[in-house]
Amino acid sequence: MSGVTKRKLHSSAVIRPRIGNKIIDNETIIDVNQFILLFFAIIFVGAIVLSAIGMDMVDSLTTSIACVANTGLTFGSGGSFASYSSFPAVGKLVMTIEMFFGRLEIYPILAFIAANRWR
Repeated sequence: MSGVTKRKLHSSAVIRPRIGNKIIDNETIIDVNQFILLFFAIIFVGAIVLSAIGMDMVDSLTTSIACVANTGLTFGSGGSFASYSSFPAVGKLVMTIEMFFGRLEIYPILAFIAANRWR
């Protein structure tokens, strides 16, 4: 029986999430949720900053997603028939930081920043 079926049949039962036969511990679930939250927070903050410098919200959001996720696909001013050369220097800096987070992943960068504080 799948986990969804078990939950429907036994609504008050405590059913541990599994992948195959292996039970996923709570720490792993928390780590995955934190990563997803950080990923979307970086996209959201980048989109807000890009919209604050004059881009419309659709362009800033899709550009921010493209930079963090390294997809390269955007709508509007950064689309397939345009380039990022028309963006202001502050926008290019924000996109560079987002690309840096997207390429190197979020946790290693945060660990590097935190390691500098430990010293």
